[in-house]
Parts: sequence; C-alpha cells; structure tokens
Amino acid sequence: MLAMKSSLRIFGAGLILTLLLALSGLLVGCSKAGRAARHFERAEAYLRAGEREKAEIEYLNVLRLEPLNARAIERLGEVYFEQGRFPRALVFLLKTRELDTNNIIARLHAAQSFMAVGQPKSARDEVLPVLELQPTNETALLLLVESPRNTNELAEVEQRLAQLRPRLENHTGLFLAQAALAMMRRDSNTAARASLEAVQRGPQSHVAHLVRGGFLLTLNDLTNALRHFETAAQLAPVRSLVPVRYAELCLQLGERARGRAVLSNLLTQASDYLPAQVQMLKLELAEGRLDECEALIRRVLASENTHFDALVARGQILLARGKREAALKELERVVGVYPKSAPAQYAYALTLLINGDETKAASALNQALSLEPNYPDALLLRARLDMRRGDTAAAVTALTELLRQRPRLVPARMALAEAYGLRGALPEALAIYQGLAKEFPQDPQFPFLIGLILRDQQKLDEAYRSFEQALALAPGNFQALRQLVELRLLRQEYDAARQLLAEPLAKTPPTAAPLVLLALTYLAQNDLARAEEILLKAIAVEPDARPAYLMLAQVLVAGGKQQQALERLEGLLAKNPKDLGALLQVAMLRESLDQPEQAAEAYRKLLEINPKLHPALNNLAYLYCDRLGRLDEALELAKQARELACLLPQAIHLSAAMCAQHRGQVIDGIKRRLQDGEPTLVVWSQLVECGVDFSFPVVYRALAGLDSIAQAAGRCNRHGAESPGTVVIFRVADERSEYPPDYRYPVGITQTLLKQLNITQDAQDSGILYDPSTMSTYFASLYKTIGRDESENYPSDEQALWRAIDAGRFDEVERLYRLIPDVTINVVTTYNPEETEKLAAELDRATDRKGDWIRDWIRRASPYAVSMFRPPQGSGLANHLQPIAFFPRASAASEESTWFMALPGLPYDDLLGLVASEESNDWLI
Repeated sequence: MLAMKSSLRIFGAGLILTLLLALSGLLVGCSKAGRAARHFERAEAYLRAGEREKAEIEYLNVLRLEPLNARAIERLGEVYFEQGRFPRALVFLLKTRELDTNNIIARLHAAQSFMAVGQPKSARDEVLPVLELQPTNETALLLLVESPRNTNELAEVEQRLAQLRPRLENHTGLFLAQAALAMMRRDSNTAARASLEAVQRGPQSHVAHLVRGGFLLTLNDLTNALRHFETAAQLAPVRSLVPVRYAELCLQLGERARGRAVLSNLLTQASDYLPAQVQMLKLELAEGRLDECEALIRRVLASENTHFDALVARGQILLARGKREAALKELERVVGVYPKSAPAQYAYALTLLINGDETKAASALNQALSLEPNYPDALLLRARLDMRRGDTAAAVTALTELLRQRPRLVPARMALAEAYGLRGALPEALAIYQGLAKEFPQDPQFPFLIGLILRDQQKLDEAYRSFEQALALAPGNFQALRQLVELRLLRQEYDAARQLLAEPLAKTPPTAAPLVLLALTYLAQNDLARAEEILLKAIAVEPDARPAYLMLAQVLVAGGKQQQALERLEGLLAKNPKDLGALLQVAMLRESLDQPEQAAEAYRKLLEINPKLHPALNNLAYLYCDRLGRLDEALELAKQARELACLLPQAIHLSAAMCAQHRGQVIDGIKRRLQDGEPTLVVWSQLVECGVDFSFPVVYRALAGLDSIAQAAGRCNRHGAESPGTVVIFRVADERSEYPPDYRYPVGITQTLLKQLNITQDAQDSGILYDPSTMSTYFASLYKTIGRDESENYPSDEQALWRAIDAGRFDEVERLYRLIPDVTINVVTTYNPEETEKLAAELDRATDRKGDWIRDWIRRASPYAVSMFRPPQGSGLANHLQPIAFFPRASAASEESTWFMALPGLPYDDLLGLVASEESNDWLI
C-alpha cells in the first residue's frame, strides 16, 4: 500500500513536470511567433515609409526566427528587386515562386532580374508561365522578344508569339512584340509600322515608347528617339531600368549634361537604386572625377560586396592614379570571383594591355570570346590589337563583320575609321567620321578627327575649318587650338598664329598650355631666345608642365646648350622617373655629349619600363656594338628590334645588302601595294634613288649631296598625283665629323647652298633647290672642293680628265674621277640555296674556264650576289667568305679575289638580306 502511494506520488510529480514543460514550450513558441510578428510589422512600417535598408534588416530578423516565412521571403525579393540588387533578389523571388507557383509578380520580377544579370534563357523560362496567365502583359512580352540570342531561339519565340496571337488581337502588346521581332530580323518596314501602331494604341505604355525609340535609333533619328526614351522614362516606375537606359543613351550620344541630370533626379527619388549608382559612377570615372567615383563604389559595394561593375571601376581608378600593379591584382581578383564571365576576362585583358603584357592580354581576350563569341567589347579590343600589330586588314575585316551585326555601335565605327586611316584609305575613314559628325553634331571629337584626315590629304583650308568647328564646340579644346596654330605656322603666318592665342593667354589664372603654343610660334621663326623665355614662364606658371620642359629641352639643344637641356630633363625625371619621352631625350643627349655609358643606362631604364620600345632597342644595340664593345648584347638587342619591326608588315626594307633577285621581288611587292592604295613604309638606301620607278606621297631623306636629294625627290609624287608630294630633309641625330670625304664634301656644299638660297626648315616651295643653275653651282663647287683634296681618288687635273673622256680612255677616266673608292667585292649569297649550290658545284667541276664560261657563270650568279666593302683580313666576316679563283692555277687569296661564296655561317635574312652570323659579331652589314 505504501509502495503504491509512493508510486502514485512519483507519477504525479512526473505529470506536473510534463505539464510545466509543455506550458514552457507553448510560452516559448508563442514568444518566437510573437517576435517574428513584431519584426514583420516593423518591417512593413519601414517599407511604407520608404526606408528599405531598415525594412531589409527586420525581414531578415523574421527569417532567423521563421526560415520559411513566405511573406518575409516575398517581401525581401521585392525589396532587393526595387533596389536593383538583382542577384540577391533572385534567391528570394525564386523561393517565392517555388512556394506559390501562381505568383505572377514574383515570376515577372525574376525574369527581369535574369535579364539584368545576363541570363536571357532563364528569363524566357520565367516569363512564359506569366504570359499563359496574362498574355497582354507588355513587360512580359518585351522580355520574351528580347531574349533570343541566335536564330533557333528567335524562331522559337516567334512560334510562341504566334500561339499567343489569338489572345492578343488588336492589343498594344501584339504590335510592340511584332516591332521588336522585326528589328531583330532587320525588317525595317514592319518595325516602322508596328512600333508606330503600338504607340498610337498605347500612348501611356512606357514599353511601347521604349520600342519605338529603339526603332528610331536604327534610322539615326536621334532627336525623336531620345524623345520617346524620355517619355518611356517618365511613364515607367522610378525604380526600374528604363530611366537608367535613357540616361545611358544620353551619355552614349554625347549628351552628358542631360544624362547626368536624369541620373541625379533618379538618385534623388531613389538614392539606394543600385543601377543608377553604377551608371553615375561610370560617368564620374569617364569625366575623371575619381574621388566622387570612389565614394559611389563604396556605396555600391556596401550593398553588393562583389558587384562586378564596382570591382572593375575600382581597378580602373587604380590605373588612372598610375598604380598599374595594384590595378592588375584587382582585376585578377575580379576574374577569380567571375571566372566564367566574358566581361571579367575582357576587363582583365584591357588592364594587361595597359600594363604592356600583350601576350597575356591576347590570351584573356580569347578566353572572353570563347565564353561569349559575339561579345562586342572583346571583338573591338581584338581589332585594336590587330591594328597595334600592324595587321590592319584583319582589323577591317573583323570590324566590318561586327558592324554588320551592330550597325549603330559608335566605338566600332570609330575603330574602323582608324583602321582605314592606318591602311591609307583616307576617303573611307573620312566618310565614317563625316557620318558620325552628322549624327552627333554637338560632339567636338568628330570635326577634330575630320580635320586630321583632311590635313593628311593636304586639304589644309578644309582642315582648318574643321578644327575651327571643333574649337567652337569645345572652346577649351587645346588639341584643336594646336592644330590651328600649326596650320598657320605651315603658311608662315606667325602673327595670325599668335592672334589665335590672344584669348587663351588673357585668361586668369594663366596656364602653361597656351604659353607652350606661343613658344612654338617663335621656335618656328628660329627665335630661340624668345621661345626659351616664354617656356621658362610656362614652367613658372605650372611647375609640372611636361610639354614645356620637353620643348625647352629642344630649344636649348638647338641653341647649343646641351648641358642645360640635360639638366632640365633630369629635373622632369626627378618628378616622374618613368617619363618615356624625357628618358629618350636624355639618352639621345648623352649620346651627343659623347657619354655612351650614361646614354646606355638611360636606354636600359627605358627598356625596363617598356621592353618593346623599338628606338631604345635599336639605339642601345648601336651603343653596345659601336661604342662599348659589348657585341653579344648588341646582337641580341638588334634581333629583338628586328622582331618588333617584323610585326609591322607595312615596314619594308630595301638596300644593297639584298641581292638583285630579292630586291626585284620586294620592289614588285611595293609597286603592287602602292597600286592597291595600301599604306607602304619603305626604308631604303641610296640604291633606290638610281632609277627605281616608285611614287610616294612623302619622302624623308637624310641630308646629303644635292644630287642625292634630287634623286630622292624623284621618288615623290613621281606619277603626278593631284595632291602635291612632300620631301623632308633631316639631319641624323649622331652625325659625326669623321665621315669620309665622299660624303662630307657634298653635304657641306649642300648646307652652304641652303643658306645662300635662304631655304629654311619652314620652306613650303623649295623648287629653286632643283633649278638647273643651282645644280650647276653645286657640281662646280663640288669639283673645286674635291679637286683640292690630296687623295688619289679625286681629280687634280681637270684638263687631263676631259682629254681622257675625249679619247675614250675610260680606264684613265676612272682613275682621275672616282668619287667613291672602288674597294668592293661581290658575295654570292644563299638567298636561293638550290641555285647557289649548283653554281658552287660548277666551280668545282669546271676545268676549262674560258672567258665565255666565266662571263656566263657571273651572269647567272649576279642575281644572288651582294656588293660590299672588302672586310679586313682575319675579321669575323672575312672568315665566312670563300674566295673564288676563276682560273684553276690562279691564286685564290682573298686579298686578290673580287668574287666570293658566302659560307653557311653567314646567313641570308628574308627581311634584311646579308647579315652577320651569331659567331661573327664584329661585323653587321
């Protein structure tokens, strides 16, 4: 009995404990649900007040307590969507759709979010069920027709639309869908009719105005297109992409003030709308307002810490601030976050290219195009890479195809014009720029670019008017002002050039730019003292004015003040040690001051910054070879320079180092290029001036004898084109006094004549230089000069020379009048290995070498032979030549032979002709 009571007591206690625990659980459950409800009510209040950030926190608090609270999930999806945080919105919108398959708003917003993040197929999958329930939903219809990315998908969408058509009869949605599809099919007539019908039937439909505006853009009707986009932006919800697209279009069309106003107004009404923030930060970056851009980046990343555009912009700001390595690391992180993103790979490629790593840039670009083959930005950058490598034909082909797909893409049109310009197809380039100027009449860059083309075409009056137009559109456009000043200087209108600068010079506070141009006008008149005075004033006004320093250095050098020029440039380098222009001038000045070691050090610094800088490679190779005796390094640098030169297919070498057959083939190729109108840059030696029938618009000739200059001028506009040709005579940078008399005497006499005839560097018509009387004076002076020389190579008895000519004793004429010492030999090269092997074998087999046989052998060998100066005995070059003894019992000593076979150690280069081998570094031909 006692045991039973005890048992009952125990049971009773357990029951009480169970009831208490159950009551406690009930109270806890009620407390949790109550807290979730309170959080939800606060969130709703914040949302009604427009405080979305606070609402977001409260909705998240609800989900911490009730992870499957459908109303909180739905609200968060809407909050994120209205903030433009599309990746995050998708998480909650898709969960909402999963919990409620008939939630049309969630599906529609999910479709819009998918489209915004670049997943059109997923957007189409979401929008199809919406159209089943609401076939006239205009936003859903536009998403459907904008989703195809290939012809198969386009056909599928057209089929879906055909199925919906009975339920769309005479509705606005039918016509806007037809218009959008017609534009994709490039059916302008249908697009015109359907888009107009859509606007007429739905004047308050922002979607209809969006479609009509898009169609008008294809017609270049920019005024009406912008009007419809503006109307669409006014009719659409504030928190939508429509106002952002309108602002973006304004910016693309050069209407920056208008675009900024749209974005500012949008951010005033919806300060947390992410797409507007991103578009504004892009505008700030484009206009160089880096601090404002950084502030916006921080705001965007606070909302989305991996937002693609913000991360890329952060890298671009680092680039703009000169922090290239940090920028590269930033873009590497972007690629790590978005490894399958074509835009990420593109941004990385662009940064690599700016950092000078062209190989890795090309690889990243290929990766971008493998992810998205029709990605316009990547295709455009690859075309620019082709242009940079000299392959303008590939660039034109790629850009033409891109524009076939995207005919309104302005950057592609500008790039195509640039490619045409590089190919020398100036009319085609001009036509593109003129078309752009007509479409964008308020954009100053197009008249400026037109002016540059016209200047290249020597249409100087038209060019001047274009530059005036560019300056009128942008009064502070220094580049347009400089072009106007330079055109005045070309006409020797010095006062008119200075008059152009009167207004900029009168502005306060003063700036260096107009002062630099003013100094240029005095430099053109060779008034070095006045130019120097003005440039010093420019530097006082702006101590960091780089152009002033560089021009001052040129002025000082021209005045024989090399050491002062060097000090000025060193001062500029102290501020920016990586200034390539200043470093190059310092290196060349060091050379002129006979400081080879310091010059070499400057060139090495240049190559550390830019390993592919061709002038630095070439000049350092010369210093190592000719001045410092570092022959192995010279050869390696020369090879690098040559490899870079080979990347420019329009650069063609033509000299006596090439055998006759090689020269003939190259000459034929040059003539074909000129006939086809291709840009052709030829670097030639004096041999071309001896009767080769070329006709170039511009010829540059190093200062030489007047006869040589006249011969070079004979290759300029030889065929009498309408535009006059230009011959530029220049002095070589390392001109030395120890040149042989056969070069020094003619040059000196030409310089004297130039002074006597008052022909300066600004002369536009130097026809008097080629006048027969001038030529007679030149040759008379030359004969008198060389007649006084003691060398046996020059005539000392004019009467003896004439007697020898009259008597036909040409051996005596050769002895008496020999301007160039005859110390040359003939080397049979390996240009055509098969033929030269046959020639060598004939020498080995022939036993009866009579005069006719020798003449025939020389005739057949001559196309493969190169004439050159006889090298000293024992030199590296001499050791690679096999002397030819035409008579079996005659001596084959190299000092007696005039014909030689090139041994295998002396290779023949397809570009340069006969060059030194790696083993014989002491001779470069």
